[in-house]
Amino acid sequence: MKVIIKRNGEIWYESFEDGSWLLTEENLFSHLRDTIELEEGFTLRNYFELFEKYPLLVLLDEFLPAYIKEYKNCPSSECTSEDLDYLELNRTVARNVWKDGTSDLEWYVGFDGWSEKGYEYYPGSEDKGHYWGIEFMHLDKLLDMELRLGKANIDIYSSDYKLEGSYKANTAFTFYEFLKEPIWELSFIGEPEDRDESWDNLKQIHEDCKSGRIEAKSIDDIFGGNDENT
Repeated sequence: MKVIIKRNGEIWYESFEDGSWLLTEENLFSHLRDTIELEEGFTLRNYFELFEKYPLLVLLDEFLPAYIKEYKNCPSSECTSEDLDYLELNRTVARNVWKDGTSDLEWYVGFDGWSEKGYEYYPGSEDKGHYWGIEFMHLDKLLDMELRLGKANIDIYSSDYKLEGSYKANTAFTFYEFLKEPIWELSFIGEPEDRDESWDNLKQIHEDCKSGRIEAKSIDDIFGGNDENT
């Protein structure tokens, strides 16, 4: 069973046993655990249009009203960034192997920009390009970027946190993950005003470091390179 999300804001439920039907606000929340499929060409603008079509979904995140306001104040088209190729919902599963032979797993969903420009992100992988954090970007640079469902990045770390291997695997995302993760990432710093204030502060720190008004130190300088402290 899956939820199919259309570019026009319609959300369809597909069941192999019962066929398909259009979801309404009254039955949306009963399908939050179902996996999703996006119509080809789906964009971040289409994502925000869902909350206009289904206002009850705004209750899922306290930051949504502020970013919906910013979305409504953006141009109606051509809101893209030349630095990015598309936006991607992805999953990371990290396996940590400890000195005593035990291991544990950590996993999380991410929402990032993807750029084909630059370095090889995963050692040993043939994929070029890298993920790009978007938490400081304005919506007028993101709304018309295509939003894709990515794969799971499987990372294996040694006991000293060194990346020993990495590969990709197919995965699926739930309707809830799709609704929550983009706004979680966009609002990582807070509301748009908090985002802009933090960005201005970071730029000032950068200028102070370049001018010598602030002395920059590495982690090794601070902690002495002691693994027990890092």
